[in-house]
Amino acid sequence: MNNQFVDFLSDYGIRSELILPLQKNIMNLYGERTKNINSEKADLEINLKEIQKYLDNIDEKHPVLETMDTATYQKLKRKYTEKMLEIMNALDKYKGSSSNFFDFVSCTVNLTSKLATEWASSDIHGKEHLQKLIFPE
Repeated sequence: MNNQFVDFLSDYGIRSELILPLQKNIMNLYGERTKNINSEKADLEINLKEIQKYLDNIDEKHPVLETMDTATYQKLKRKYTEKMLEIMNALDKYKGSSSNFFDFVSCTVNLTSKLATEWASSDIHGKEHLQKLIFPE
């Protein structure tokens, strides 16, 4: 049974000559997909800085120069503080990006190129781990 599974895994391993092209393709796809995300993130960060600058400006003007009435000040402060919170919440979705993506892709592709060997040389815990990676459900 174990030998049959090793044979089964051999059919799904990536051939060594395809490792580098596969890694390059994955990285190119990742680059294309994240280009828009990085642009969106940069736009949000610029908006956040502008709003912070505006809030700093009205904070300086109101108490010192009293160039606006308190009701207007509070209305503007609340409006731009809410906008800041919205932008900060939107930026939260960009926190999980992986800085080690290339290492992750490289490790994953290399592992899939030697599935049968990894299975055959692993102890029971290694086999369970590998099985969960390949068949997560």
